[in-house]
Amino acid sequence: MQNIGFAAGSLIKGRWTVVKKIGQGAFGEIFSGKNIINNEQIAIKVEKVDTKKQVLRLEVAVLKKLQLCPYVCRFITCGRHNDYNYMVMELLGENLSELRRKQLDGKFSLGSTLKLGVQMIQSLQAVHDLGYLHRDVKPSNFAIGLNPSKRNITYLIDFGLARRFVLASGEVRPARESTGFRGTARYASINSHLSKDLGRRDDLWSIFYVLIEFAEGQLPWRKLKDKDQIGEMKQKYNTPDLVKDLPPQFSQFMKHLKSLNYEDRPNYVFLQTLLNDCYTSLGLSESTPFDWEVQTNSGASSSSSNTTQQQQQQQQQQQQRNLNQSGLNNSSARLMASPSTIDVEASGKSTQLNNSNNNNNNNNKGLGAENDSSPQPQIIRRNSESNSQIANSSESDNKGSGGGSWNQKSSSPRHKDKNLQDDGGEGSQKHLKASNNNNINNNNNNYNNNNNNNNNSHMNGNGSNSQPIDKIELSHQQQKSSTTKCCSTSKCSVM
Repeated sequence: MQNIGFAAGSLIKGRWTVVKKIGQGAFGEIFSGKNIINNEQIAIKVEKVDTKKQVLRLEVAVLKKLQLCPYVCRFITCGRHNDYNYMVMELLGENLSELRRKQLDGKFSLGSTLKLGVQMIQSLQAVHDLGYLHRDVKPSNFAIGLNPSKRNITYLIDFGLARRFVLASGEVRPARESTGFRGTARYASINSHLSKDLGRRDDLWSIFYVLIEFAEGQLPWRKLKDKDQIGEMKQKYNTPDLVKDLPPQFSQFMKHLKSLNYEDRPNYVFLQTLLNDCYTSLGLSESTPFDWEVQTNSGASSSSSNTTQQQQQQQQQQQQRNLNQSGLNNSSARLMASPSTIDVEASGKSTQLNNSNNNNNNNNKGLGAENDSSPQPQIIRRNSESNSQIANSSESDNKGSGGGSWNQKSSSPRHKDKNLQDDGGEGSQKHLKASNNNNINNNNNNYNNNNNNNNNSHMNGNGSNSQPIDKIELSHQQQKSSTTKCCSTSKCSVM
């Protein structure tokens, strides 16, 4: 598409200055920028107001619902500037596709692959438990934090193809007969290639393909461009042979996904446990750095650093071969996320949440859909400079649909309570009180009953909405009455 223009140096609403273009998708562009008041680095997504498919409307709606989730991008504000719709988010670091290509042999070590898999599954679980599918899971839609302290955290970004999959009653929406292809051909599920309606399992099939590429550096269909040919090859490789060179946990991961129907809830804990079993069997600990965290000289890796990383990968590969020969017993696995778990940044103090459900009844669930009472990995939260603004993000490549008119300027009042807001720039959010004992199904029902009327017109990805973009937000009463957690994690402090 043609460059749609926010030139470097442009000032938006007297606060956001454009620095440079950093990406471009099917329907818009993304720029890095800066808040001239506090020098915060930001990302700005823009699209023409006369664009046929206005994906920013959908993305804003979804992001506002997910702002209490610790693994998705932090939304700041949105509005209209001249002939453009825009959305402002906190700027992130490299995406996982870029990071993989920088590694030796174009792949991550097995340890980093497994550790990434746990974080990626947790982020998708949070999105699914709020009633949405991502539908475009791929390495470039996961990015690490920009700050050094956040380079070990993975954030899910780009919700241009997101879709709500539950009804107001909390039940899964009936599958449509034919929907067309959704996603990115290399990582999309076989169901997407067959134009079937997508469910939670399909997001996880994409995770599965991503992890294979991370560990092996490539997928069998990497050289194909035609999505139909890619789909045919995926069906050909839809056997354990696809992961024959990887530890046995990968074939178990695949077996679980193949057991799921459209409406089934995946057993997220079981899948994380598989990856954690494999991770700990390599002799690695939670403090083991990711491949990109290995010390390097400025600008390039030093020879000693390369040697260290290569030796580490060789050691892990040898351990992997040993595992393939002997197999692993998964009956008493511990989650890597426990007891200290995934580190979620948010500013000043750190709170250790108790893992009250622990792992009892977890490891022998089998391969069926997950029971909602299963324990979840606990989370450590640390509060950050902007009070409770939780996740970061920027990314391009939107391919969803949406519609409706946008306001000329943000007209939402500045709130001093717990409501999400657009105030022309700050977009601050505050945590709601924790409640560790709610059943996730009840939570989702409350969530749906309270909020469905506000979202039916723009959450489905195929409707239009005359509501201005900067007014797509939860009312204070709706948010206060909803007991939905950001995820089903029993230890999560965010309600």
